[in-house]
Amino acid sequence: MKFGYSAETSSGIEKQLNFIFGEIAPLLKKKLERFQIEAGEVELLYVPIIMHSGDKERYPARSCLKRGGRVFNCCPQLDFEVFKSRCKTAILEEYFRGLNEVPSALKKLGATSDEISQFQASLVSLIEEFRSND
Repeated sequence: MKFGYSAETSSGIEKQLNFIFGEIAPLLKKKLERFQIEAGEVELLYVPIIMHSGDKERYPARSCLKRGGRVFNCCPQLDFEVFKSRCKTAILEEYFRGLNEVPSALKKLGATSDEISQFQASLVSLIEEFRSND
């Protein structure tokens, strides 16, 4: 699986984004790039939207599946207040919560139940790895 990441955010959470992009996202990328489904190559672009309440309505969640190109743009809205809290465990959980949309997209792209379970297990193991190091 190809994996790309970014974020659309309001200002005020730069330190937390450094944590995400410096520690979490690179390991997530490494783990997901080893994940494959028999139905063919898939690309996951994860761009969560993390806006304070004043900007949320202007920046709605906009995930979409492009079956022809086998690309899933995963763009959920995440809770800005969780990121503002600076609690690494809560930030980690919120960041990974945004990936809850991926299994249904994988299924539409031909992933088997076992492959979806493997994907979810990969995320759980990565979360546990971060928690144990925190």
